[in-house]
Amino acid sequence: MDTPSLPDRRVTAASAPADHGPYEHQPPETFIAPARRTAMLAQALAGVELGTWDERILAWLAHWSDTPTSLAILGLVERARQARPRPQSQAEGGRPC
Repeated sequence: MDTPSLPDRRVTAASAPADHGPYEHQPPETFIAPARRTAMLAQALAGVELGTWDERILAWLAHWSDTPTSLAILGLVERARQARPRPQSQAEGGRPC
């Protein structure tokens, strides 16, 4: 197993990455505790309606995926939220709601 994939370096909340991607290579963080990964994912999904199954899968994902995989998924969620189309005003050709 290569050294970067070993969970030998703990990442504190203060040193956790603030920017999650886009990644060209595996994220450098080797370990963020599952509870912290769960909280980070919950924050990224704030305001999104979740069902019981959704919550169960998110908890499973945060606890069973490794830190680099979790960060890549977290980055995808965050960037998707930022990239969503913004509503146009009527002056820009948008329709009234």
